[in-house]
Amino acid sequence: MKVRTAIWAASLYAGSVAGVLSLVLLMRLNPDIEPTARTFFVGVPLWIGWGAFFLGLPLGLGAWVAGRSLHARGWGISEGVVALLVLVLCLAAVLSWVNAEVHPEFLSQTGRRQLQQDAVMWLSAALITIIVHRWWRRSSRRRWIAAVVLPLAILLPIGRVVGEPTSFFRSLEVEAQPLGRSARPLLVCGIEGMDATMLLTHGAGRNHPHFDRLTEAGAWGPMSPFQPFLDQAHWTTLATGTFPRTHGVMFRWGWRYPAAFDGTLRLLPWTPQGSRLFLAWDRGVRVEPPPSTVPPLWQRMAFSQTPTSVLDWPGIWDEGAAVRRIRPVLEPWATGHSLEASLGAILVGNFPQAASEILSTLRKDEARVEQARLALEAGRENVWLTLHTLAVGRRLLEPHRTGDTGRREALALVLEMTDDQVGRLMAALPENGLAAVVSPYGFAPPDPLERIRRLLGIGGDWRASAESCPEGALFLIGDGVAAGQRLMPVELEDLAPTLCYLLNLPVAQYMEGRVILEAVESDWLATHPLRVVE
Repeated sequence: MKVRTAIWAASLYAGSVAGVLSLVLLMRLNPDIEPTARTFFVGVPLWIGWGAFFLGLPLGLGAWVAGRSLHARGWGISEGVVALLVLVLCLAAVLSWVNAEVHPEFLSQTGRRQLQQDAVMWLSAALITIIVHRWWRRSSRRRWIAAVVLPLAILLPIGRVVGEPTSFFRSLEVEAQPLGRSARPLLVCGIEGMDATMLLTHGAGRNHPHFDRLTEAGAWGPMSPFQPFLDQAHWTTLATGTFPRTHGVMFRWGWRYPAAFDGTLRLLPWTPQGSRLFLAWDRGVRVEPPPSTVPPLWQRMAFSQTPTSVLDWPGIWDEGAAVRRIRPVLEPWATGHSLEASLGAILVGNFPQAASEILSTLRKDEARVEQARLALEAGRENVWLTLHTLAVGRRLLEPHRTGDTGRREALALVLEMTDDQVGRLMAALPENGLAAVVSPYGFAPPDPLERIRRLLGIGGDWRASAESCPEGALFLIGDGVAAGQRLMPVELEDLAPTLCYLLNLPVAQYMEGRVILEAVESDWLATHPLRVVE
């Protein structure tokens, strides 16, 4: 009976340590939240209880199940306590290090360094725990040593964050000021889920005259997104030329936890199963996150008296960004295009479950294309829009067997439809205009681990997704763009400064990307010096 009680006590203790470490990691990854006395006096007990219940009880159950086997191998109660504590500390070290590595665009250099130091400290604590345990086994004053060491495992992370508080970091506040009048019209068309693999796989042997024109008469190449996959952050970086740590947009939702924190939590610890798991007792209230603190390029151009239209560009924007939300008024294939009728017939006849979502998205995209085309023909010189049918089609129809000819045919028609939409936009753009067709990320089938989970029946349906952050694509065409230039991978933050340069506008000093010089003609480089303004 005493053995079982000790096993459960050890597990609850290890879970309590894990709870405190989770709170520290949460504070490290939200550097714009200043901790208060309430954070420690209320937050620490909350996370200790949460860790003991949600992490300690499962650990206890596992230890109880494995107890006999471990006892047969000579493991006693003390070995079980040490093993659980070392496991928790090593897991905290791994999570701290992984978050430091996958969030370079989200955290300051000081914030990353603190996370890396945390990882080293938790790993060192695990080694010290093993050493102290061996000393404890040989000492005659075991109770005294245990009474000192066990509380230290909980006080250590608290002392770490008190001794070196999280480096306070707030997003850059930039006022939307005039940038200068554009020398020519600009069209930026974002296509979610487009990548070179898509064109080569589902576009082989097909008729895509407009994508062919983009590759032959313009510069094009892959675009590398940052990790982890946070779509709103990706699209905001494209429009502002800044990293998420600068514009402040992390995820489509924020969380309020008034019991312990003032302000909105935005960048929670990243885990494969989601970050909200770190909110104790699931008491976080989901709220709209703060908008981007850096104005998008189109807003600064609009302030320069450039007629502007922005149609459903993703991101978290304030009212000054003037992003229009388009409501479709047309039926999915009511515009008279034969491609739409063919796609609708194939989807309804062969994939009825996917047909509704794909055709609904197509309906919205068609409305955006029509509004953008009318805006260009009416003299709008700065038009931005996004298309999402390709991403939805790939998510629902990406083939996972060689014989999925029906899925391949449907996806090929979706790609042809996207090519047709791009063609209609390009036809409405004046001859002297500059066009950028961009996808911040592509789509990829499930990785091997996900395939195993689904094979065992513990995963969802087959779905291609952008979760692994595969490369997207960038196409540029217009005066000054090097024709037929194949680019090496470029970064999301490079788009805005490159557009500024090709529009003969100064590049804003806060932009963290570079001008993609390899996409620019040498004559243009010689006659258009780079200018930088605030």
